[in-house]
Amino acid sequence: MDPDVSPLPEGAEQLVRSPFDVTKAVDLNDPQIERTYVTFGGRDRSIVDPASAMPQFLTGLKGGGRTHLLRHYSYPLQKTRHERPLSQVQADGYIGIYFRCGGLNGSRFRGKGQSEERWATTFAYYMDIWITELLIATIADVNESEHWHDEDVSKVYIAVAQALQTPVSGIGEVARPLTAILEYLTQLRREIDWAVNNAAHTGRLDVQVRSNPGELIFSAAKSVSTLPGFENVTITFLADEYENLTEDQQVYFNTLIREKEAPSTFLVGGRSWGIRTHRTLSAGEVNKKGSEYELYPIDSAYASDPSEYQNFCRELIMRRLTAFDLDEQESASWISRLSFEADDRFHTKRLHQLLIRYAALERPYLVSLRNAVRRAKDSGVASDVVNALSIPDYPLIEKLALLRFYQLWAGGQEPSAETASAARKFVTPLLDGSEDRELTNFFKQRKSDAIAQIYSEAGRQTAYAGFTELVSLSGFLPRNLLMTLKYVSHWAQFHGENVFRGSGPISERALSEGVLEASSWYLSDAKPLGSEGEECEIAIRRLGQYLRSIRYANKPSEIDVATFSTSMTKVSPGALAVLERCVSHGLLIEVRGGRSARNHGARHRKFQLHPMLTPMWGLRPGRRGDATLDRATFEAIFNPKVEDLAFQQVREALEVSLNAPFRIITDTKDLLF
Repeated sequence: MDPDVSPLPEGAEQLVRSPFDVTKAVDLNDPQIERTYVTFGGRDRSIVDPASAMPQFLTGLKGGGRTHLLRHYSYPLQKTRHERPLSQVQADGYIGIYFRCGGLNGSRFRGKGQSEERWATTFAYYMDIWITELLIATIADVNESEHWHDEDVSKVYIAVAQALQTPVSGIGEVARPLTAILEYLTQLRREIDWAVNNAAHTGRLDVQVRSNPGELIFSAAKSVSTLPGFENVTITFLADEYENLTEDQQVYFNTLIREKEAPSTFLVGGRSWGIRTHRTLSAGEVNKKGSEYELYPIDSAYASDPSEYQNFCRELIMRRLTAFDLDEQESASWISRLSFEADDRFHTKRLHQLLIRYAALERPYLVSLRNAVRRAKDSGVASDVVNALSIPDYPLIEKLALLRFYQLWAGGQEPSAETASAARKFVTPLLDGSEDRELTNFFKQRKSDAIAQIYSEAGRQTAYAGFTELVSLSGFLPRNLLMTLKYVSHWAQFHGENVFRGSGPISERALSEGVLEASSWYLSDAKPLGSEGEECEIAIRRLGQYLRSIRYANKPSEIDVATFSTSMTKVSPGALAVLERCVSHGLLIEVRGGRSARNHGARHRKFQLHPMLTPMWGLRPGRRGDATLDRATFEAIFNPKVEDLAFQQVREALEVSLNAPFRIITDTKDLLF
């Protein structure tokens, strides 16, 4: 029913290189939408209810699956579930009239020497005709199997004629009422198209408005409810891509929502930042949540049940794999191939493979340690320290011993062989499983950062693998997972791997390259357009560098850091604006409730770097570590007027404080103010 949805070309399913190449619902045809549809929580209406009389907004970030869900609820998909479409509509309790707001080409309705008032009136009339045209086309399709009597259908005919203030005979052949209505509405819409598109050339906007705002839609819907079988059916207008309407255009649509008449209702899909207003034309009234509409952010629904979201993602992948001619067992096996090979709790096999080129050399983190101690003491002490901390058979335990040594050093102890021996003694109980609670917590908390540092010092990207971790990277946006798997499968194919028919794990190399490419794609895709997007990207890149400086320091001040908090005291309007845009476009996630300041009871706002962006800086998705940003640091990251040199100086001051010999620079604010 939607002329703007372009299905895949015939045979395209056989041309794609993987089942993840097509990730946008708009690029799928109706059978593909239905075949890849997955319920969340095992219930078809667990997020929104298309049969509800209450208007609903389905919002969220790009890639949450709104379009897929709305199209699943649409009549073209409803009718595929029963040999008699009306029976399915009755069972569902609604009929879904789907349209994309982008199909209106709303940008046409402005300028060209015409007043805003004339454009507003013209747009409202055009929208009424367009939506009614879609409704009548849908009802005509239902009639193909119902064959209603002319006397029943004539009620629709008469209702449309009266709403358009047109004589009944002026619409067309009464013997074919639905066809006549549809042809007449199409003719009116095309006349408006011509007038709008040529207004810049003619200098005129010759449009005769034949109906009152909203009357055509609601009169037609009421008349449809009199058709046999439609007595208890809600007519749900599924409006997708709401962000493509301007604020003034949304004001009119909000008016339709406010003034709606049974059996009509609206289910509106749009990005969170694209809901510009809830104002109406009804005496300046504003639609209120809970009264005129309900709001359902789709990503929040996923986030409310992480376990169910993981099940949802698993089924989503299984559906695509089975559609790609893998059977159930092969599909389940393929998901397990996203993990690393089996290893011990210290990842010894994997880390030895990573460090194999240093077998005859000193491992790079020991070289760094030797240099740091030599600068603070001398070469003899440096050798004694390195020898005391060397545990070559277990790289992870060795790295944890170094971390403990750096903690002791930063805490005031001398960088000596005695301090190194104490650090080694602290971690070695891990080898025989005799660790106490303190060491157990130390191992659990520091393991991830230690492994990431080993990778970095070996010149390799931090590894991300396993279904659970790839799901967590998606940030509760299913398309992100599909994009990650798309790039992973492409890189695996590039390296000659048997991606979908093999038995061994997908290579760590393909996983790392695919995850990193997906991360770069997300930054490019999610940021705003134009200069605002450039400012957001600069801020996010600075934030990523700053957090990376913490994670890869000798003594990280936070564990698995990917969040930050700040008091927001006296921050500049420019920095605040960039921060808010980063949040609204999904580059940052604001943590509800923030956190208490560490030295007093004031609340700080808290933000998480979106999980999809963490691989760009070798960070781990999550909210465990929380970096507190003072005003100077916050401005250095988010203020678009701060030069990169000033930011780098703030970052270098941080690194000096977290790396041996752990000096403190306290005057970074002078770089900015």
